[in-house]
Amino acid sequence: MTKNDNPHMYMHFIEQHLEAYTILKDKYPLPVNLFFVKAFLLGRMIELILKTDLIMKGFSSDDLKKKERGGHSLIKLLELLGFPNKYIISTTTFDSINHLSNYYENKKYEYPQSEDVEIKNIVFLEEFISLSIQKLKFHLKNP
Repeated sequence: MTKNDNPHMYMHFIEQHLEAYTILKDKYPLPVNLFFVKAFLLGRMIELILKTDLIMKGFSSDDLKKKERGGHSLIKLLELLGFPNKYIISTTTFDSINHLSNYYENKKYEYPQSEDVEIKNIVFLEEFISLSIQKLKFHLKNP
């Protein structure tokens, strides 16, 4: 395990992104001008959560950076975790992550777009993030 494969370090990054998202959400409810920032933070938190889970299962961060192994594709990362057989989430949550991933992995939340960009079922994404953080914290304390 290299220095970059420390799941505690990943958890620290997730918590920082969550704090920023919570501040923006509380101060500027959707829809507002900060939509792209919030959407990016949602995608980034989910990516970090999935990569933390994979690192805890023995994957290296260098391997996960490779596009064919996951890169920024939330769906590829879910599949590496065993979705839909071993990593179970609701159909609505999967559809929401899939929708987000289509924009997120192509950096459409980071650069100006001529097309309309949206977040589908934001409540399910926030719930997935919250439950996943709880699960990761438990497993980090009880390896």
